[in-house]
Amino acid sequence: MEHFFKGLPRRGLLLTGASVLALTGFAPVATAQETDSQSYVLEEIIVTGVRASLKSAIDMKRASDAIVDGISSEDVGKFPDANIAEALQRIPGVSIDRSGGEGRYVSINGLGSDFANVLFNGRPIASENAGRSFSFDTVASDLIGNVLVYKSQPANVAEGGVGGTVDVVTAKPFDFKGFQFAGNVSVNYEENSEKATPQVSFVTSNRFHDGRLGILASFVHQERKQRTYDVQNSGMIHNLFFDADAYAYVSDDRDEAWRMQDLTRSVVEEDRTRTGGTLAVQFEATENLTLSLDYLYSRFKVETEINSASNWFWAVQDTNRNVIDANGSYTTFDHGIGYDLTGYAFNLTRKKRPTVTQLGGFNAAWEPSDSFKAVFDASYSTARNDNRGLDESQTLEILNQPGFLVHMDGGVPWFEQNGNLVDEANQRLLRARINKNSGAYVDASTGQAKLDTSWKALDNLTLDMGAAYTEARKTNENWETPLPIQRLYQANAMGQVIDYDSIVSGIYRGGNRFGNDKLNADMFRIDGEALRRWMADPVNLANRTRNAGAGGLAEFIANGRSWKAVETGDSFEIKEKVTSGYASVKLDDTIGSMPINVTAGLRVSHTELTSSGRMRVLTNLAVQPGDNPGVLYKEYASADLTEISADHTYTNWLPSLNVKLDVHPDMVLRGAVSRTMTRPTLEDLAPQISYGSTFVVARYATGSNPNLKPFLSTNFDASAEWYFADTGALALGYFRKKVDNFIVQGTAEEVISSVANPAYQTFIVTRPVNAEKATIEGVNASFTYAFDMGFGVQANYTHVTSNATLDKAQPNVSFALPGLSDTANLVGFYERGPFSARLAYNWRSDFLGSLLYNGTGEPQYFAPYHQIDARLGYQVTESTALTATAVNLTEEKVKAYGRYSNQFLGYTDYGRRFTLMLSVKL
Repeated sequence: MEHFFKGLPRRGLLLTGASVLALTGFAPVATAQETDSQSYVLEEIIVTGVRASLKSAIDMKRASDAIVDGISSEDVGKFPDANIAEALQRIPGVSIDRSGGEGRYVSINGLGSDFANVLFNGRPIASENAGRSFSFDTVASDLIGNVLVYKSQPANVAEGGVGGTVDVVTAKPFDFKGFQFAGNVSVNYEENSEKATPQVSFVTSNRFHDGRLGILASFVHQERKQRTYDVQNSGMIHNLFFDADAYAYVSDDRDEAWRMQDLTRSVVEEDRTRTGGTLAVQFEATENLTLSLDYLYSRFKVETEINSASNWFWAVQDTNRNVIDANGSYTTFDHGIGYDLTGYAFNLTRKKRPTVTQLGGFNAAWEPSDSFKAVFDASYSTARNDNRGLDESQTLEILNQPGFLVHMDGGVPWFEQNGNLVDEANQRLLRARINKNSGAYVDASTGQAKLDTSWKALDNLTLDMGAAYTEARKTNENWETPLPIQRLYQANAMGQVIDYDSIVSGIYRGGNRFGNDKLNADMFRIDGEALRRWMADPVNLANRTRNAGAGGLAEFIANGRSWKAVETGDSFEIKEKVTSGYASVKLDDTIGSMPINVTAGLRVSHTELTSSGRMRVLTNLAVQPGDNPGVLYKEYASADLTEISADHTYTNWLPSLNVKLDVHPDMVLRGAVSRTMTRPTLEDLAPQISYGSTFVVARYATGSNPNLKPFLSTNFDASAEWYFADTGALALGYFRKKVDNFIVQGTAEEVISSVANPAYQTFIVTRPVNAEKATIEGVNASFTYAFDMGFGVQANYTHVTSNATLDKAQPNVSFALPGLSDTANLVGFYERGPFSARLAYNWRSDFLGSLLYNGTGEPQYFAPYHQIDARLGYQVTESTALTATAVNLTEEKVKAYGRYSNQFLGYTDYGRRFTLMLSVKL
């Protein structure tokens, strides 16, 4: 039975294991064809497999009124994808960012993940991130039926995605004709960690009362024990030489060149656990009324342990050992040779990401006649990352060691040293340094009620109208151990020998796992609990060799003699109330003998924003007594944080026009123009201000901006599509986006009225402002064909350009678009009889990751990356199948660099992973 949802028929079937479910009826304003030949019961899908999925995706794209791409659950299942993001990266113009070796964020047409509007079953879903991005790794792909990516914007799709809109569709019981059960059990093996973990999932569905009542349930549990080998430099900086005799930094304009700030080698151990499920109930109350209830639950927990060794480069010497290239970057520099100025840090960091995402909804679809449909939908979603200071970090240091030469020649850097410091004999040199807890607590909720109607006024004229009301809230709390307690031993215990026999748990020998066999990656491992016990011991506290009675001791005692985190002053809450409505007209006609479809629409969105935060209120400034008469002393209303809030409203009119012309039975031309929006970045909206230096002559502050405007884009999209076979298509596309209101840091004079003395109320304040524009345009091409003999190919390529790019020769550029990159995919497959095979190649060109990396004022780029994944399957019996998959078959590494390609910033080795799966269907 057709399920009409917001003008979009939703027929998606859920993959579990090797069970394959097909995608049908994606068109935003179209009628799904329901014929016996398209009854997608599991047995038929297992037989037709990839061909059925390809045909379904091709039919969807061809029938759609807008420019849309889609992926069926068959594709997700037959690729070795841990989540939805890794399947979406194969759609033209879609790229992903990875975490723990699997996709987390999705970008569309060169714009970052904050610009991708993510819906589940057409509904907004809450996100556990501090910003607007949705983490696709929180939801297992086994719970999903199919996914749509809107490249052009029809009026009936919710606003919010300047880049595009992703709509994830879960399965419903009326997608099946009767009882179905499919499940799998699999083993996942990580090559880096050499650990195997279980995965299990199932889906079952049945219909009762003559097919009028349907119930579907699904469940998935996945575990991964993953290891990453990581090398990082926290940024490129301009060097100042260190004069060891004078013990001071000196500037030399001749050699003021870029060099690395530090070099950290890390072994990252992650335990990743997903547990989730869906429950859906549908009831055909009358012949014309269908009621649906559905619920999605996903619990994703990541526990990370990082052991690392790092060196901070601060004592560079002005000697003839230094070598600078033509771009002004050190390829070799002298770090304290001849002086005992080199230091080592050994770190233990434990991080936790305990997230829960839920989405529930009610839907009533009423179709009293062939010419009228109405759908009421109500939903509520929550997401939470419950980390109130659960992360722990401990650091030991060894100071005053012989210097070395640092070499940076484009690959992973290395340094020459006199012997290996990391040895049992040198444990006695270790000293206590930093000890802290931290974490970010994010709690979000989104509720929506909406009504969509579709009236076929004439045989060739359809009017769609609808309205929605949405309330969203997101709380961000930052927790951290107070700074004096973090530094309880730093610089206060430089001569104090620790109990290294209990605190040092061993030595890790890095070998050549860090991208350069010349790099010393050995590190002392720390027992964090033993270190904290030793540091909390009153005898050791009293024996600190500097400032024994001070240095954070009072704060430590007041904090319960612990390093527990407290809420910081930069927490905030954002509430948004959005009232929206739309109307669109669809005309089906002909030009000569060519069918034409024109859909014109207008969407209006009114947003009411409330930003709340906590800060100390500045009440006065007074002349600082003593030797600094020009310095002003800050006076606050209270030592405690004060709750403040600000309101902001804005209304946006978003017209759209989509035209589709069938110039030939096998050839379709499309054009679309639209106005789209993305609301401001959440982190920039909190009503906060922090006061810096205050002088009689000038006063400085930094803040956020609750009055930011949304990003607005005027878009043009066009495509030409040739459907030369049932399972064959060639498409060429072009897009252009002109985006206004990009946010940058602006500085201006402001009056702080809370300051009592009028002479000192004017501050120079830096805060985010809407100030920039950018044009993004690109072309893409895609080809799909499945041969009758069982072979097939899928390929696509996207090229993106923008006028907002970084000129590497200009060091003071303040605006550029991160994430812009070309992408390409090539997939070859074979499926005939009981055998199936698939090989997938994914490529992304180099791209700007951050304009101002780690506060250094220098950019971060990512090098081109490609990945090859493979899958082999064998149908053992009619009801059982075996599947083997491999991810990152050629062990590719993620690499980052600075302004120039030899300015090293990062090297990450996620390794390969393999899965063996047994699937059963009944």
